[in-house]
Amino acid sequence: MPASIEGDWRKKTIAYFSRHGLESAEQTRISLFVLAIKQANSMILSKVEYNKLDWTAYSFLHNQYYREIELATLLYRATAWSSDMSIYMEMAQFDTKFWQKTQIGKYVWGSITSDTNFFEYLALSHAFMSEIRFIPLFPADWKLETPFLQTLYNMEVESGRLIQTQIRLLKEMELNLGLAEKEMLVEKKRADVENLFKDFLALLNREE
Repeated sequence: MPASIEGDWRKKTIAYFSRHGLESAEQTRISLFVLAIKQANSMILSKVEYNKLDWTAYSFLHNQYYREIELATLLYRATAWSSDMSIYMEMAQFDTKFWQKTQIGKYVWGSITSDTNFFEYLALSHAFMSEIRFIPLFPADWKLETPFLQTLYNMEVESGRLIQTQIRLLKEMELNLGLAEKEMLVEKKRADVENLFKDFLALLNREE
């Protein structure tokens, strides 16, 4: 498994896509990475239907749950899947790393209640939306005309819309934590997801 991409990783990734475009190998890796996040989110968010939450939190998470499923289905259909089985093996290994680095299992098996565990999940979900963004890493002259690019773009627009409500939930959730402690947890999850994203991008750049 390659190490995280070093230096100005955004410029390096833009340069990579400028040279290689978005062939089936790149589309397959990106889709498997994004779909792993969507699947994990859906497993967690499905529990909102069976837990007592205030209306604002419930309606937001209910909406996010169904949007995650809808967008994942669209991405699956829009992807030009590779026939190279080594890519799927590689991404299966990376999926294990994703579960370990994000500690996603404790949120999948945890409860959906106003506790620190749930706050951490919201902070993690917020980090996914704010940090996992591919469109800014594509060359500026690319036109978003293919189903794959359109779907990624729509996903990131949706994430930008959901972030605003998510920030409100993070601020207003009543916990035995001070503001500084909340901010520290949010920043930790952001840094964890940024590092995970850089690890993923290193898979693309490893031959550069």
